[in-house]
This record gives sequence, C-alpha cells and structure tokens, in this order.
Amino acid sequence: MWQSFVCAMVAAVTLQAFNPFRTGKLVLYQVTYHSGWHAFELIPFALLGIFGGLYGGLFIRLNMTMAKWRRDRNYLKSPVLEVVLVSLTTALLNFPIRFMRAQASELVYTLFAECVDITDDTLGLCKSGKANTEVVVLLLIAAVLGFFLAAITFGLQIPAGVILPSMAIGALYGRAVGLIMEVWQVNHPSWIFFSTCEPDIACVTPGTYAIIGAASALGGATRMTVSIVVIMFELTGALTYVLPIMVAVMISK
Repeated sequence: MWQSFVCAMVAAVTLQAFNPFRTGKLVLYQVTYHSGWHAFELIPFALLGIFGGLYGGLFIRLNMTMAKWRRDRNYLKSPVLEVVLVSLTTALLNFPIRFMRAQASELVYTLFAECVDITDDTLGLCKSGKANTEVVVLLLIAAVLGFFLAAITFGLQIPAGVILPSMAIGALYGRAVGLIMEVWQVNHPSWIFFSTCEPDIACVTPGTYAIIGAASALGGATRMTVSIVVIMFELTGALTYVLPIMVAVMISK
C-alpha cells in the first residue's frame, strides 16, 4: 500500500508539472460548482442510482451474451475484420447525434460542467425553452445507443476499457434528469419541495446530476462501491457531492 501510494503521488506531481490540459488541473473532468445541493435532490439522486443498477445488470447480461456468441460463432473469425465492422457501424450510428460525435473525454467534461463555465456550447446543453426538450431527448437517445455499443465493443481484441464509456453513458442520462429537474424547479418555484431554494440563485445544477449518474453507472457496471466514490470525487474535485454520490452508488449496487 505504501509503495502504491508513493508511486501514485509521484505520478500526480509529475502530471501537475507537465500540465497537459493547460488548465492547472490534474484531470480533464475536474470541475467547480458554484452552489451546493438541497435535501429534495436526494430523491432524483436515488433514482439515478436505480438507473445505474439497471444499466449495470443489463450491460453485464448483454456483454456475456456477446461473449458467448463470439466463442461459438462459425463465421467472422478474424478479429481485425470484426473490429473494422464494429468501428464502421459505430461511426455511422454516432455521427448524426452530436453528443455521440464528440470525444468521450470532452463529452464527459462538458456534461459535468456548469453552463457558466462552458465557453463554447457546441453541444447545445445550455439552451432553454423548447430546445431543452430536444436536448433531453437527444441525451437519452445517446445514452441508450451508447449502452448497446459499449456492451458490443467491450470484449473486442482492442485495448478498450469500460470505465470511460460507463462514465459517459451515466453522465448522459444524469444530465437529462438534471435538465428535467431544472425546468421543473423554474416553472414551479413555489412547490414545497423547492422551498429551500434561495431566490436569484440557481437551485438545480444539471452538471452535478451528470457526475452522480456517471458514478451510478460505474457502480452498476463494476459492482464496486467505496472505490467508485473516491475515484469520482478525485477525478472531478466535487468533494461537496460525496454524500449524494455515496447514495447513488449504494442504490446502484
């Protein structure tokens, strides 16, 4: 443990010195939130935990089915040909949807960030009015499509993991839930659930829902708990949201 800790600290200091993202941050996903969370938000956070558990269970079942199919098939034996076909299919399906077109790491950061910190809203996450409905629908479509593509891709003979795809999928449906909650609170500010919201201050931060959705998806896919919570708040710096992340991960488990 000591050797691992020293190794990790040396790596972190080296990364800080190189500053690869030119932001002074250790990771691309590190974000800063200008407001905290409210007690009523534990309900949608718990709902995201349920979504994460369902995602994890379905992902594992579909991936095991794909693994059995790969083992027993009598055709498409070439791993190179399979990778090419899956890559081509992924490109054709992803390109029409702007959220799937983005690089996974950039997509995750944009979904995590607050609108005031997004300098170039190319994904249209900060639109309001009727456009908000379109964004929510696209986010959910991208999450479902990403789920199927991740389950099929994980197991190909390429160095591709499950952590970043799961984070992206969870962040997609998490941001969708966050946008729904934001619109709901803006349109019905007098509801008893929203009585703790301060006037003239944004009550709901959709980016936090993306972080908690990503944590729930990771918990569902990997079946880990404490380590996922630590990984999420170290990746994002969102220490204030450790309790909601814990709630979502435990319900996901």
